[in-house]
Amino acid sequence: TRHPSSLRHLPPQDGDEVELKYTLSLKVGDREVDSSSSKEQPFVYKVGFADAIEGLALGVKTMRKGEHARFVVAAPHAYGEAGNTDLGVPPNSTMVLEVELVKCPLREDLFEDGGAIKLEVRDAPDGRHPRPSDEVQITYKVTVTDSGVIMNQKGGVYKIGGEQIGPLGRVFDKALLSMKRGDEVLVTCQPQYTFAAGQYKGKVAVVSIALEEIFEVHDMSLGKHDSTVLRKRIKEGSAKDRIHDTTTVTLDIVSVSSGAEKLLKDRREVTFKVGNGQECDALEGSVVGMRVGDEAVLKVVSVEACRGGSVHLPEHLETPVMFHIAIKSFDRVKEKWDLSSAERIQRGRERKEVATELFKRGRTRLACHHY
Repeated sequence: TRHPSSLRHLPPQDGDEVELKYTLSLKVGDREVDSSSSKEQPFVYKVGFADAIEGLALGVKTMRKGEHARFVVAAPHAYGEAGNTDLGVPPNSTMVLEVELVKCPLREDLFEDGGAIKLEVRDAPDGRHPRPSDEVQITYKVTVTDSGVIMNQKGGVYKIGGEQIGPLGRVFDKALLSMKRGDEVLVTCQPQYTFAAGQYKGKVAVVSIALEEIFEVHDMSLGKHDSTVLRKRIKEGSAKDRIHDTTTVTLDIVSVSSGAEKLLKDRREVTFKVGNGQECDALEGSVVGMRVGDEAVLKVVSVEACRGGSVHLPEHLETPVMFHIAIKSFDRVKEKWDLSSAERIQRGRERKEVATELFKRGRTRLACHHY
């Protein structure tokens, strides 16, 4: 009577623990004999076990999470020839069962051929999915039938599409692209998705994957995107507000290195107004869009983008120069679409004046960014 919100996940199977809402009525006379609403706790049911009529298991195994369905259950799949005197069900009664599948284990057929079934173990509350070619931090374990654990790693860096896990790579890639940061899954892989040769050939493998971090990489070069400054997020903060132009931000410069040389001896805290040219172009551009708690590594291939600011780097630098930064706090400012017409005009004038001063100081790319 109500379709599920998505057909992505498979129906429950025998042995699964599910949470239901239901009503059970006699077809003849339409008299309700049982209902989950009469119970103090949600009705939790282990599919296929003998604590409910067989028709419930048969029906639930055709449903998906969120679906509401109505089943007409013949007597052999309900209370049979004996009926149920406690519920007032006469012998050989046909029943009407209405069921809402509220909660169940979420399985997904990754390749739609039954060869790799993903079971969701932990569903993180929110977060984005990784993209093809993203680097991610994962903890994983591969267990092969009759052979035990053959591969495992904790907190390893994995590049989606990078093929570093051999024949299981396509399973890892497909699973990770459907996960969010904080999700954990188990993937049961049939032989066609495991090992084509060697001692594990023809064996089923179970892969456990926990997605811990997504290392987003963005081109933060000012003026034009030419990859002179790349920002790789290595830790995601929990805050929602993001840094914008004119925001006053406080961050830690954790480290700066050029080749094998460390250019910053100690962690340094700096505070500046974004876009005013108080810090080098690499920092001015890279903080935009970051949030409190975010950490990132900057790869800077332009010496000019490292000039100026409070770090006072040497004149002659070997590129790339690597910055590790961590956002501590910032003052929230209105975004462009939140400004009134008068406020937009005023901000535009102020940024034009800043850009003019930046041109005079030789900060061409940052000035062009404002224009």
